[in-house]
Amino acid sequence: MTLNGYVRVGSALLVLATALPCRAQSLAPNTVRVIESSEGDTIKMSVSPASAPTPLLRYRMTMPSYETIPGNAASHYRRSLAEQSFYRPLRLAEEKLGDDRFYSFVREMSLDEIPIDELREASGFFDDYVEAFLVPATQSRDCEWGLGEEFLSGENFLQFRLPFMQTSRSIGRVLVLQARCAIAEQDYEKATDRLRMLYLLGHRVGNTKILVCSLIGMAEGGMANHAMLDLMAAPDSPNMYWALASLPDPYVDFRGALRVDLGLGPRILGLENVEELQLSDEEWNRRLRSATALLMKGIGNGEMDAEPDVGTSLAATGLVMGRYNGAKKRLLDAGMKPERIKKMAIGQVVLIDATREYQRIADELEAIAYLPPLESRKKQDRADELFQVDGASSLGLMLAGQILPASTAMSNAVTRFDREVAGMRTIEAIRMHAAQTGELPKTLDEIQIVFVPKNPATDKPFSYRVEGSTAHLDFGEGLPTTKRFEITLAK
Repeated sequence: MTLNGYVRVGSALLVLATALPCRAQSLAPNTVRVIESSEGDTIKMSVSPASAPTPLLRYRMTMPSYETIPGNAASHYRRSLAEQSFYRPLRLAEEKLGDDRFYSFVREMSLDEIPIDELREASGFFDDYVEAFLVPATQSRDCEWGLGEEFLSGENFLQFRLPFMQTSRSIGRVLVLQARCAIAEQDYEKATDRLRMLYLLGHRVGNTKILVCSLIGMAEGGMANHAMLDLMAAPDSPNMYWALASLPDPYVDFRGALRVDLGLGPRILGLENVEELQLSDEEWNRRLRSATALLMKGIGNGEMDAEPDVGTSLAATGLVMGRYNGAKKRLLDAGMKPERIKKMAIGQVVLIDATREYQRIADELEAIAYLPPLESRKKQDRADELFQVDGASSLGLMLAGQILPASTAMSNAVTRFDREVAGMRTIEAIRMHAAQTGELPKTLDEIQIVFVPKNPATDKPFSYRVEGSTAHLDFGEGLPTTKRFEITLAK
């Protein structure tokens, strides 16, 4: 992705931070503490016992149909970036606090460490923006971005303009800061309203059929989860068990985006129907040199139709000769007639093999994505192995290695989000039990008042134990990242 408004698939996402508004008088201390280590995060939090709200679904992280209004949310989101509606208050907030301090208010600092006057002032710059644009966007019944992403081909896909998707993460941070301000002031109605806005924004961005947008949406959902912990730990805060249960399931259905991205390889190289093309030997070989040179530079760093420079062309020619024999053997093993192969140009043999090898790997990765999280995790080693074969043996493998690994990252992001939501619901179940009995449950099986979710990454109950007055809940099982909670009851 570049700063001129383009997104390059597979490149780092642009991360802009923002803040938002809040009003009130009293400040309540927040008791969430994060201790980072090489083995993972330990989160210490003190929680108040809390029964389920009345009515049961008083707080929702989605919009019930009877509260929606006709309209397309995408138009409100896009309009919010026009005429400096968003960037002007962002600059004011950054100038007032300084970039580093402003950003730390969003996530890094605990709420009781943030001066409330500064928090109110920084967030207040965004009051009008949120009310004018994000409230109607959240209430809108539909959200159709109208990108036509399924019909893009070649490098046009990589250079596709996605200005709102880039900025949506910054808008998400605005909502985080506004929610944190409301939590600090114990305005829990406003806090849950802003969290709902953020969860819905991430859901809508994430369900765009572009994998980088799916990742942005999951990141925004993760931001909402982080702020949700602040709410859960706030004094006498409402129980969010059923609010979290109301989230869309799946939160981001990335399979549509995955199918689009998995089909990228041949489209980028202009080889969608390679086995049906009728080209001269010279043109086949030229296309092969161009494709190899493009992959050597890295997809997104070169033009598909550009003629490679002399040095790149010579290196590409050397790699081609190393791949030809392997490509020829695979085509023979797949049943292609030897006499047909003899009539083919070297470029035709290698490019047909490349598209077949790419599709073989893409199919395996797509199949893994359709498995339940636990089974998908078991297959991750197989996914890693797909990219550990000698790249010189297959142009298709070289192509796949530059495009497809994002599918594994996406699958892990979805499981991580689901694990966090299930874990937070478990904490809220503990709060319900404490409200009923006056103490922490000794085991999760003791909790009878509400269903206790399993860890989606393992399909087993979360690891839980009580030592003295502290409950230890482990979110870390089943994924490379770990997160452990130490939970005490507020006095």
